Amino acid sequence: EQCGALGISHDYKIVFYDNSPLKTSARALWMFKVFGHNPHQLYILDGGLSAWRQYGGAIEEGPSYPVAMKSYDIRYQDNLIRTLDAMKKNLHHPAEQVVDMRHPSRFAGGKEARPSLRSGHIPGSFCFPYFTMFGADGCYKPLDKITKQLTGIGVDLKHPIVATCGSGMTAAILD
Repeated sequence: EQCGALGISHDYKIVFYDNSPLKTSARALWMFKVFGHNPHQLYILDGGLSAWRQYGGAIEEGPSYPVAMKSYDIRYQDNLIRTLDAMKKNLHHPAEQVVDMRHPSRFAGGKEARPSLRSGHIPGSFCFPYFTMFGADGCYKPLDKITKQLTGIGVDLKHPIVATCGSGMTAAILD
């Protein structure tokens, strides 16, 4: 209903951007994929709002313009989600590689920012901090460099990957 109220239909092209060091636009894009939006119509503005500003892009303030209501059909893609049971099964019968996108200190068992979270990592998972995918300018590194980084830590790109993190925000960056 909220997408329809924004004038978005299932096949609209959407460009996501953010102004966050956590690259939260990746989570928004991933959620649209989970709800069945055409993945070929979903994009991220590389570098986010700061890149837009740096290149002289126009900025508006104030409320958005009213738009015509659209129908937005949810086509839930449960194949993009892993349950706790599926993750436990993968421990004993590995079919997917688990890539943890958190900071190496959290992966290694260091102090968590939220006291309710346990420290450490899923056995057999790979540590690939989300921030290693970005250059100093906040833009994604070239795909060949990211690929080299992943294979350098032992990830086999020919086998399925499940990304994890502490809250579900940065794992989506690997998607």
